[in-house]
Amino acid sequence: MIAYSEASFSDFKAIAALHARSWQQNYRGILSEKYLDEKVLEDRLHVWEERLKNNKENQFILTAKEEGNLLGFVCAYLDYDSVWGSYLDNLHVSQAYQGNRIGQLLMEKVIQWVSKNSASNKLFLWVLKDNVSALRFYKRLDGFAHPPIWDELPDGSKGEIVRVSWNYD
Repeated sequence: MIAYSEASFSDFKAIAALHARSWQQNYRGILSEKYLDEKVLEDRLHVWEERLKNNKENQFILTAKEEGNLLGFVCAYLDYDSVWGSYLDNLHVSQAYQGNRIGQLLMEKVIQWVSKNSASNKLFLWVLKDNVSALRFYKRLDGFAHPPIWDELPDGSKGEIVRVSWNYD
């Protein structure tokens, strides 16, 4: 049975590993091979250790686990932007468990959290334009994809990103 619970500091290594693996599987040809093969895990370890050591008040990190094994996670920030609302920063599900509604359930739990804690009921995220499967997933969840813009990517290169937004008012 899959258990959903808020992340604790002890989860940071498993979250970082899943995040790095997800990028390695989904961002080939988008981010540099050198970054994906040599730097992404160290980069994600640093990010998740910091986030879970110094939780921000508006931060929500939820894990999906089965028998202690991390299957997926989501990270969001409440009322991040005055126009766009709360920010869905990450949603990743282990490739072996994709298609089992884990991502959809994590998303539903974020929406519930936003609805309970924010007056705006708006949510948005950024996704790489070339991450077609992620864009398709968010559109299936009634996300609205805005025109892409150019931005700096985690490996230091430039690429197109798409804002996907929801308004639950």
